Amino acid sequence: MIGWLAGLFLLAASSTAGGVPSPCNDRGVMEKFVEFADPSADHTPAGLEMAFGKHVVGLETCLKRWVGDGGEGDGIPLGRGVTRESYRTSALELLGLLNPKNERVASWIIHNLPSWPQSVQSQALNTLGEIGGDGSFVFLKAETRRTGGDRRELIWNSLVLMDGPRFATELESIAPTHDEQALIGSMLIALNQPVVLPALRKLMVLIPEKARVYAEQIREIEKQGEKNHEQTN
Repeated sequence: MIGWLAGLFLLAASSTAGGVPSPCNDRGVMEKFVEFADPSADHTPAGLEMAFGKHVVGLETCLKRWVGDGGEGDGIPLGRGVTRESYRTSALELLGLLNPKNERVASWIIHNLPSWPQSVQSQALNTLGEIGGDGSFVFLKAETRRTGGDRRELIWNSLVLMDGPRFATELESIAPTHDEQALIGSMLIALNQPVVLPALRKLMVLIPEKARVYAEQIREIEKQGEKNHEQTN
């Protein structure tokens, strides 16, 4: 596997050898990006910063280019089962992981999102949730009023993971109808994370007929949190 990938990168490097050197077609950077794009890989922001080393500072420019063309212009080779579109979504995901609270990057995504294909747009919504910040929250909240179905639920998911207390505070304007609030309740139960607790408590008031269900879920999440705390001490 390693030898096969190395051969691909040597081929890519030779195809750009006659051009102007660019950090975006640096062999080491491309190799690390392809490793990140592997669906079986699991990364943390700290681990990614270590992986890309000195290239992290200039990586934003490269990732924005790869969101646009999937690395085709810089000669990133396609591996088995990988497409340019999957590289585009991976570049967006990496942008989010490396740029928490970066309003400038979030603004760039918001500006370009309408021009991207559906799968890339879906990843962009996730990435805005990963970046967080006021600009991302305001945009995603407005987007819930322009969409529906799975896309709207994806946005709700991003909003609550981004800022659980703010999501709870603004829940009635995010989901003004009883049916929408009930859908959010089901989503929060499925998430089953401490970040959903403020919204579940708010829903106990908004949907009293389901208050017992939400209360049971709150107790379950709190119980699991206590258990995890005991295991780490």
